[in-house]
Amino acid sequence: SKSSVKVVFAQVLQNTSYSVPPGGNNLVPSTSAKAVGGFLSFTPSQFSAAVPQLSSKASLGSCVTGVVAGNGSGGGVPASTGLDGGASITLTPPSGSPLVLPAVATGQYQLKGLPSAVGGTYQFSNPGGADVGALSFGFPVPQPIVWTNMTQIAGSMIDRTQGLTITWTGGNANSFLDIIGAGQIGPGNNPTYTSYFECEAPTGPSQFTVPPAALFNIPIGNNAFAYIMVNTTSLPGSIAIPAGFDGTDNLSQFQIQIPVVFR
Repeated sequence: SKSSVKVVFAQVLQNTSYSVPPGGNNLVPSTSAKAVGGFLSFTPSQFSAAVPQLSSKASLGSCVTGVVAGNGSGGGVPASTGLDGGASITLTPPSGSPLVLPAVATGQYQLKGLPSAVGGTYQFSNPGGADVGALSFGFPVPQPIVWTNMTQIAGSMIDRTQGLTITWTGGNANSFLDIIGAGQIGPGNNPTYTSYFECEAPTGPSQFTVPPAALFNIPIGNNAFAYIMVNTTSLPGSIAIPAGFDGTDNLSQFQIQIPVVFR
């Protein structure tokens, strides 16, 4: 019944990736963070195409598996029209200095190169522009979990017939865990395809077991360049819809990734 759907989105993203240096045994972390936000308008066909990309998740307590071409990278902003909300937007964290995100395209704002991020309630504001007036609202960024058996998993060969239990502490009611595992077939820099599983778990139980049926999707051996990623992810619908918009998306997430080997 509508000719367009208008969405405002925000994201605070921190990624910590661990690697094992040649000849070493210890995991070495590398952490980076960024903040993203903006305003998009979708035609009905664009919106239908974007929904699976933005919200294709299993229900809590469940897993999905799949295969994608190449290394599985891609994503980004789906086909849409950006809406001008001003020269920048500001995300103010619960502590520390405000994050001023400059426009990188019409309706898209981004600030890269942050050393780290914090959980808590952030304030979103923009000065207003040709398409979107000034807005001000709060949104929750989850408190990141502590992955308690990460070192044991990274240092062992994962038996796909036994399932894989992830344990953690922390988290809060504004979040859930997105647990991803993937491995590839083909050269390291140019794989033919990547096979993956993705499970969603509530933070409260502090543990989740990925069943063998999901693990069997992952290629075995050192040449698969496999990894496990445990993400503390914001619950959908955690931003109130501002006047003049039809929807919101809070993509905030804390990611932890480790290299693994399956057998």
